[in-house]
Amino acid sequence: MCAGANNTHCTKMKQASLWRKILWESGRILFGIVWIAVGAIHFVQTEGLTDLVPEYMPVRIFWVWFTGTGMILAGVCMLMNRLVRFAATILVFQLLLFVLQLHLPLLLDKMYSVFRWTRLLQDLTLLSFALIVLKPSWARLIETYIIASTMFFFGVGHTMNFSFVSIEVSGLLPYSQILSVLLGFGMVLTAGCIVLNFFHRIALTLIASWMLCFITFNIFNTPIEQGPVMWIFLMIQVGIAAGMLMLAGGFVEREFERIGVPN
Repeated sequence: MCAGANNTHCTKMKQASLWRKILWESGRILFGIVWIAVGAIHFVQTEGLTDLVPEYMPVRIFWVWFTGTGMILAGVCMLMNRLVRFAATILVFQLLLFVLQLHLPLLLDKMYSVFRWTRLLQDLTLLSFALIVLKPSWARLIETYIIASTMFFFGVGHTMNFSFVSIEVSGLLPYSQILSVLLGFGMVLTAGCIVLNFFHRIALTLIASWMLCFITFNIFNTPIEQGPVMWIFLMIQVGIAAGMLMLAGGFVEREFERIGVPN
């Protein structure tokens, strides 16, 4: 109960709790939509994705459909806030296979490819978010050692103007190169805030919101006839921003119980 001198403090705590719940819910809904969209692309543009399946796997088109089905199922669970940890299990399994079967062999074949490093770290970041949903007690460990590291790498890429960056700032925007460098500095700063546990929720919220602004502009300026890889890449960017919003909302067991996230 809140009474007397504790009233103001109690009100502030309730406001903070509501804000964190809004962040979690926004991130969860967006995360679910992303996986439904990516899964649908696996059915709509199957031919363009079949080549990504390793040659040693039989009936390659089946694995494209199988992957798409799993993504849609996980996305629906996240979106409906039902069987959320089951959805996270599906995503962890799929993303782990992507890292081991797709990204690592490609990277070993061409170690100095910025594109391949970025794609590996993007899926590793998504895998980290799924792991945190699956096992909230690992949140701080994963946040500090994996998500902060990938954010730092992405930020350095932007500040050094690498040919391929995690979030493209469209050339249609004025001062796009300056904006890209500023976004990079924001990512590096966010990584530092995460490691130091210093205003990291605020930093995650701000950088995720900034990223979503650029991504939304890119989505509306990308022709619909673009290949599946481009659209999946855009959805991956949205997924990373959504995961950051969920992380800002607070991934701990008591948080799950308090805001009504089902097992």
